[in-house]
Amino acid sequence: MKKYLTIVLSLFMTLTVAAQNNSKAESILSEVQSKISAYGTFKVAFSINGEKASIEIKGNMFRMKSPGVIIWFNGDEQWTYIEESNEVNLTNPDNSELNAINPYHFLKNWKTTCSCAYKGEKNIKGSKNRIVELKNKNASDFDCINIFVTPENEISGMTIKDANGDEFNIDINKIEKNLSIDDNAFEFDEKKYSNAEIIDLR
Repeated sequence: MKKYLTIVLSLFMTLTVAAQNNSKAESILSEVQSKISAYGTFKVAFSINGEKASIEIKGNMFRMKSPGVIIWFNGDEQWTYIEESNEVNLTNPDNSELNAINPYHFLKNWKTTCSCAYKGEKNIKGSKNRIVELKNKNASDFDCINIFVTPENEISGMTIKDANGDEFNIDINKIEKNLSIDDNAFEFDEKKYSNAEIIDLR
């Protein structure tokens, strides 16, 4: 699961594609970005190959939960708790590292990190979803990602093809919008994990 999250959340480098497809794909992603910016503070429940995870986002802060791993980011510092080893890695991630963790952060900056292509439509749960393909220029982690966008300009899921040709499916199960979440929810609480080893990597 941790490996799949890294691939999902690392999301994207660039590759040249046909201009007319690129223009339509850019338009779709711009519409998605506008929709997301109207969410306010929000939470997304999703699954990767059936394994459940979630991310809560408030401005440039986020908290991500997945089996065995929790990540907090308060806009400056990031804490990654690994349940198996009971340790917390503390870092100051740069912009590229944030793109590697938070797909919604990436969508704010995708024009600087990738190009895209429109790949037609697919019927998902009775709704015609448009498909935007993102192709990795340096396919060390993944080859391409297909993003499925609903008629309401929301992401319904993604399919990731890694460098070995294996595919991973990401399904968006629920989006909760305009939530009220305190800022301290995006910071590691040492009292709740008093026995965890904190490794300062800043």
